[in-house]
Amino acid sequence: SKEATAKAAKRKGVVDQTFCLKLVQIFNSEDLREREYLKTILHRVYGKFMSHRGFIRRQISYTFQRFAFDTLRHNGTGE
Repeated sequence: SKEATAKAAKRKGVVDQTFCLKLVQIFNSEDLREREYLKTILHRVYGKFMSHRGFIRRQISYTFQRFAFDTLRHNGTGE
């Protein structure tokens, strides 16, 4: 079941802050389909792993801040 898979991933340490950070960073991909799939994955991780919610929100916030003040270009801003 999906719930058992999520619990096993959490127990094994597969879904950790490094994994969540890499998901957010990959949003800069030029491929729209990849960004849409990443959005779905990140939404599921956000829903299942409550302990990572604050970290995910902070990383998305940092990404927006970099977009607004530094680079002014990020492919995944719309998603």
